[in-house]
Amino acid sequence: MISAKPVKISSNLIRFFSTNKEKILIVFHSRSGNTKKIAQEIQNKFKKEFETDLEEIKTEKRYSKLGIIFAAGKDAMTKKLTNIAPPQKDVSQYSTVVVGTPIWAWTITPAVRTYLESQKKKFKKTAFFCTFGSSGDQGTFQEMKKILNLDPISTLPITRKELRNKSYEQKMEKFIEKIKLNLEKK
Repeated sequence: MISAKPVKISSNLIRFFSTNKEKILIVFHSRSGNTKKIAQEIQNKFKKEFETDLEEIKTEKRYSKLGIIFAAGKDAMTKKLTNIAPPQKDVSQYSTVVVGTPIWAWTITPAVRTYLESQKKKFKKTAFFCTFGSSGDQGTFQEMKKILNLDPISTLPITRKELRNKSYEQKMEKFIEKIKLNLEKK
């Protein structure tokens, strides 16, 4: 008969395993709610395996529906920065930061641009997602990469049509899987 002896686990070992769980921050800006919806779905896909936080980039400047077409589009095209609320989460505390933006005038929003510019030295790894009408995703991802001087692990473009039809699930799964594989490489 084999008898089991209790194994004593050191408190240092317990502390090591409890503090070395990969942390993911999902940060986004959303005016219409589309980008926020995707950010929340991404968080739900990660939170079973990873410590995951969500942060919305809040701006002082509000655009009307008509203003989004003209003023916001102009601000985005001219790469204008804007006033944003101070971030609540410290980017340097996360192994990966997933950044989401709607596309305005074929590029990132001023709020996301401001966030990236102010936090760029704190990023370790990143991934990008965007929501948009019909075009601008590749240029948007290139612009984000340029600001951070960091290649994204994965990118996820979701069109308005895909949002309406809920036909982006397979693309999202591939996006999530690439990030998970990269985290496991560590």
